[in-house]
Amino acid sequence: MVKKRIKLGNFVAISIVCIMIGVAIAPSILAVDISRITGCDKGPSYLPVVPLKKTTMVNFDEDTYLDDYAY
Repeated sequence: MVKKRIKLGNFVAISIVCIMIGVAIAPSILAVDISRITGCDKGPSYLPVVPLKKTTMVNFDEDTYLDDYAY
């Protein structure tokens, strides 16, 4: 009876160690090949983006935070 518990304990310990090693190694094996990733040709969107030449002036108001987030 005692030998069965020792064998079961050894099996559980070895299983846990194997799972921990597998979890540590799996990300490096399953990593994405960076050389196959390509950038965007049209800009940050999937649609063509036309930048605007526009400036917005916000007046400073020391009493509220509205001007700080108005841009």
